[in-house]
Amino acid sequence: LTSLHFTGKMKGFGENCIINCPNLSEICFDGCDLTTSPMGLMMNVAPKLTVRVPADMSEENLRHAQNCQSWSENPSEVTVSTEPCAHAQSALPDVTALLPYLTLDASVETAAPPAATSEPGVTPEPTQAPDDVTPEPTEQPAAQTADIPEEYLGVWYGVSMEMEGVTYPLADMGMEITVTIGADGTAEMNMSGEVDTSQCAMYEGALVVDNMTGTLQDGQLLLGDGDSSIRLSREKPEQAAPVPVIDESATIDDLRGVWTLVRASMGGVTVPAEAAEMSGDTLTIYGDTCDLTLQGMTMSDVPCRMEDFALLMTILDGEAAVTLRADGTISLELSDMTLWFERAGDAPEPPVSTPTEAPTEAPAPVSADIPEEYLGTWYGVSMETEGTAYSMADLGMEVVVTIRADGTASMAINGEQDDGFCSMQDGQLVVDTMTGTLQDGQLLLSEVGYLMTLSREKPVLPAETVAPETGTTEPAILTEQKYVMTDADMNGYNMTAAQLGNYEYSILLHEDGKVTFVMAGADIPGLTWAYGKIPTEAGEVDGVIIDYYTQALNLVPTETGFDMDYFGSMLMHFAPEEPAQ
Repeated sequence: LTSLHFTGKMKGFGENCIINCPNLSEICFDGCDLTTSPMGLMMNVAPKLTVRVPADMSEENLRHAQNCQSWSENPSEVTVSTEPCAHAQSALPDVTALLPYLTLDASVETAAPPAATSEPGVTPEPTQAPDDVTPEPTEQPAAQTADIPEEYLGVWYGVSMEMEGVTYPLADMGMEITVTIGADGTAEMNMSGEVDTSQCAMYEGALVVDNMTGTLQDGQLLLGDGDSSIRLSREKPEQAAPVPVIDESATIDDLRGVWTLVRASMGGVTVPAEAAEMSGDTLTIYGDTCDLTLQGMTMSDVPCRMEDFALLMTILDGEAAVTLRADGTISLELSDMTLWFERAGDAPEPPVSTPTEAPTEAPAPVSADIPEEYLGTWYGVSMETEGTAYSMADLGMEVVVTIRADGTASMAINGEQDDGFCSMQDGQLVVDTMTGTLQDGQLLLSEVGYLMTLSREKPVLPAETVAPETGTTEPAILTEQKYVMTDADMNGYNMTAAQLGNYEYSILLHEDGKVTFVMAGADIPGLTWAYGKIPTEAGEVDGVIIDYYTQALNLVPTETGFDMDYFGSMLMHFAPEEPAQ
């Protein structure tokens, strides 16, 4: 690829949309408005690049044209020229003549080929077929251009879904699926309003749509991918019954009782309790307490209270609402799903503890059969991945795991807490997708790809970097001194340069106001710098501002060098490069 010509039909360009074209030496922006696109449209092109633009282009467009190259390991010499472009646009073919049976809508541009003339300025008379000659009839092309049998074509409506040998009506799941098979080999699937278009074809007597295989059975289309299958019919099924409204007159007396979980809704899909592995789960409401069983694990004496027409329960350090519906069912709104229950009977009297003599020793609080040595709070010490162990302190991570006797667990990573359940299986602690064992007084939690070691003792985290106070004497950021990145803070983690791929990240401020900036081993050309005031949490400080293609990169002095916030993605810490030994 040596040259590109863009016309005014191009309404916008993406950043770095042209990459690694070492022979591309000429680009024409003919009538394009470059101000609607970011600067830095290409990288790694020919050493000398000519950018041709119209002579009447605005100053802002000219500036974008001059800066159309992004950072590159080998920056090109860019020349912007207003000389006419040498590209000749080819005449459009007469598509309707080439493809007489092609149906075009009004948005498609077509062009008839220029009429041939024997002499300049002379328009030939149209040639007509003799009246006595009847044109031979031309056959219309077959509709099945993708060789798909006609019985597969058209619109199909979802009836049911089969998972693990159990069939569930789509109406009960709150799902509406429509599949349209076209003769041109296109397949459109509309799943509750979300449309996905793909290609389909016949293979070994079956219809293949993406990763699904379709066959006809008793006049219905069966589409399956091995784990599940959808049965579709030519007739549109009745729509699912609407979600029953909340009974806003409900009282605690209406909610007291034993309720059995019958279905669960998540992400707009409702499945029976069996499919959600919640068959047999129950909710028993006594009044100010209740018992809840989820996936076979029971939480007893859960506090609850009425607020207006809703019963609020305290689950996993948060509140969940139970409401009575117009059809007599109740719903339990959790953070990521809604559980639906049907009444199974009246609630028994709440368990009453019989006063006894003061116990000499409190009973063990292990109600979920979790050994006592697992219970309590654990603090992260290290994490191992791909055979290499990293201390949590070096990673800048603080992990706290709490195992409770009621079968609940929580994990907090740098203050962000996630709650879940835990249980004992085959002598091991299972916390969501992790498996835990005890070893030398420590808890080892493993999952595919990593192993986390936790201890009862809270580790000492490295001291945080303290920003210099405003008004104190700060070390100057030196010119003609190369600074290299030592580490960076990303998404709550501290990563060294080695952990970021061992690439070079460096900044060198030149006395003439130019910058040598190396980002991940690549030179970023055309940058300048100046002294200026930089806002920080402690107030304005004197620092350096780099002009990064009209965007500011602020260098804030520190005791060891300076910090740079790279557009909110990471906070990079720089220090002077150590002299070579």
